[in-house]
Amino acid sequence: MGVVALALGVRVLYLYQIEAMPFFYHPVGDAASYWDWAGRIADGDWLGTEPFYQAPAYPYFLALTRLVVGDDLWRVRVVQLVLGALSCGLLALAGRWFVSRGAGLCAGLIVALYGPAIFFDGLIQKATLSLFLMSVLLCLLGWIARSTFQRRSVPHPLIRGGGSKRWGTLTLAPVFAAFFVGVVLGFLALTREQALLFGAVVLVWLLSPTLSRAGARQQDGAPALCSVAPCGRRTLRPTFRHPQGVTLLVLGMALVLGVVGWRNYKVGGEISLTTFQAGPNFYIGNHDGATGRYVALKRGHEAPPFERKDATELAEAAVGHSLTPREVSNYWLGRAWDFIKRHPARWVSLLLYKWMLVWNAYEIPDTESYTLYAHLSWLLALCGRINHFGVLCPLAAVGVVATARRWRELWLLYAMIATVALGVAVFYVFGRYRCPLVPLLAIFAGAGVCELRRVLQKLPALVKPSEPRASARADAAREATGPSPESPEPDRQIGERTIPLRTAVLLVLAVAIATNLPLNPERELDGMAYANLGVVLGQQQKYAAAIYFLEQASEHVPDSVETHYNLGMAYSLTRDYERALLHFRRAQELDPDLMAVDFQMATVYEARGQLEDAIRHYERALKIDPRDESARSALARLRDARVPGRR
Repeated sequence: MGVVALALGVRVLYLYQIEAMPFFYHPVGDAASYWDWAGRIADGDWLGTEPFYQAPAYPYFLALTRLVVGDDLWRVRVVQLVLGALSCGLLALAGRWFVSRGAGLCAGLIVALYGPAIFFDGLIQKATLSLFLMSVLLCLLGWIARSTFQRRSVPHPLIRGGGSKRWGTLTLAPVFAAFFVGVVLGFLALTREQALLFGAVVLVWLLSPTLSRAGARQQDGAPALCSVAPCGRRTLRPTFRHPQGVTLLVLGMALVLGVVGWRNYKVGGEISLTTFQAGPNFYIGNHDGATGRYVALKRGHEAPPFERKDATELAEAAVGHSLTPREVSNYWLGRAWDFIKRHPARWVSLLLYKWMLVWNAYEIPDTESYTLYAHLSWLLALCGRINHFGVLCPLAAVGVVATARRWRELWLLYAMIATVALGVAVFYVFGRYRCPLVPLLAIFAGAGVCELRRVLQKLPALVKPSEPRASARADAAREATGPSPESPEPDRQIGERTIPLRTAVLLVLAVAIATNLPLNPERELDGMAYANLGVVLGQQQKYAAAIYFLEQASEHVPDSVETHYNLGMAYSLTRDYERALLHFRRAQELDPDLMAVDFQMATVYEARGQLEDAIRHYERALKIDPRDESARSALARLRDARVPGRR
């Protein structure tokens, strides 16, 4: 409860600090798309009219939240903060059951003060829901892992005699927990489609044999578990997990995904258990112009409303006839596979680069930038400086090494980490896409913190060379006989041996350097965040502030067509026509075929009374887009009112 209270308090304070952000009450990008979608659902359109293109779990969660707390964005964000705080508590339990009590507590505290988690919990984005679902999943799996190694049933505290010994125990709890694991996996797949791969990993884990140890010592009044206590050199024997839980897990997933498959078939005539977005997303991350990050199919169409439309129109134009959603997805998949077959070496290089981006400390922004919010919130800046992805990874690396001898118990976590990372790298990388990695890494980071604490505790012994012989004999005796129940060692449950100080330091330094390499064009990406903020301020008619942030964006990204165009618009609306024309001309130099630039330059010239220049740009706009009725009517109006000799 202490971890949950701390996490909630930190997040509420952060929410107060970012309320002044223009995005707070005016969602943009994916946030605006999710908010509008949730509004339609809350108004009664629960089924919709098209097959799902974006993952649907978060919009439906948002709709239910709005039905309960209303449309106030502050209250909706508070609900998300509560979910984020609960995630920290659940993670503390998962870490305790997978590794140790101390590791679980440290894992919960790490996420409670983890800068990116605080940032995502305050956004209208699905990252907070994926983090919560991932924490629930790990908690359930931790419970199953804990119960797997029990040597005898634990009496249920609510059953007091008179009942069957079989039903008065928790022996069946892990089996039925598998059903809820399946349900959570289903909802997680409707948040991040790559989570479908988790189902296969967990199924293998449930069917795989493990090792249990007789004579385990008691902890907290319950039989010790091999997943919590070190095995030493005592006799190990194979124990199968719960094969009967496989059926319940599949049933739980089918219950959730089957509803979505039925819904997609009913509205679109094609079955899909999640969405029809896989093809375009795979192509965006795997084609000639792929950068490892998001690149819109059409330049300037980065907003979600364009994604489905552009993918469909481009595919249909290429094949010459209309396509179903599945055919559109298959078209883009085919384009991506053609690139991979033609340029296998380039694709492997691209994949390796994306793999490195997944593990890089920089949070690649979508519409709303972590860096921009950190400028507004000193709390986020502080937490982000001392506890970010580039800190989490080195601590997790220490934890992985510290628990390496227990790989038979923890291989599920290794496999899940690899699945998330590869699932992101195969497509393209955003900071929020790797959010499911955080709970997994936090468990090992918690173990790493405990291991580093023990390493530091051994430092005094290193400077006192008078006692080591007796200590060495005692360590050798303990290693030969195993730990004694009468003299428990606090938190020695993580692994059998403490990592040497030199190894720990070198490991932390190596991983910290690798994860903090400057792999991203950070200045350019931060400039895009400034540009987005300037656009929102302009939509709110706060033109002075909009110009300030757009100028900042222009300094970060001097060759951005969109930024120069938006600056031209902002100066035009403030009647600073000279500067407006300066930025419009620059935008036209960068993209001569952008029709909107000529149209806006024509309106500026018309406002200045330079009708011949206005006519020339209206004519150019019509050459670029003959269907533009606004330019056509304006041109006709000016030709009728033209005065010879006037410029």
